[in-house]
Amino acid sequence: MARTSASVPLWRRLAELLVFISASTAVIFVLSAVALVIYTQGTADPADVVLVIPEGSGEAITEGESVLDVPPVWTFNTGDTLTLDNRDAIEHTLGDWSAAPGRSLVIELEISDEGDHLTTLHPTGIMTVNVEPRGFDFSIIAFTTFAFGISIGIIAYVGFSIARAMGRNDDDDWVDG
Repeated sequence: MARTSASVPLWRRLAELLVFISASTAVIFVLSAVALVIYTQGTADPADVVLVIPEGSGEAITEGESVLDVPPVWTFNTGDTLTLDNRDAIEHTLGDWSAAPGRSLVIELEISDEGDHLTTLHPTGIMTVNVEPRGFDFSIIAFTTFAFGISIGIIAYVGFSIARAMGRNDDDDWVDG
């Protein structure tokens, strides 16, 4: 039997491929964005960190003891507050901020506060403060969105093409006559 030309033009195949890739990438982006929002839901509110500096801390820190639960690199988000509650007999500093003896100091952290700061709160005498922007960082899902979206789009298009080819009525070509 003679085969009838039922092939799809190249421009239409490419258009269909682009539609499949675009649709699957959009679906993957929406699913990833929803997961990101759900996963980071608890980090949306600013944190209030209170550091109580007990009496005698200054002497212990100068002797090399780490009496405060203060890491050498401390990470915050913009809008977080750090309260230095100084119950020690000496003044304690963190960069340009200082808490007088028996007083509290509230610091609202912004991106400009990021960096290395001289401090009396850590035995090393220096502390790195990282301040990250608050909010949803969609760059986290960018690679996976495009990698999976394109891959799934191509796989779906191949499946669609196979299903379309199987739907043709050209089975007579395979039968020996």
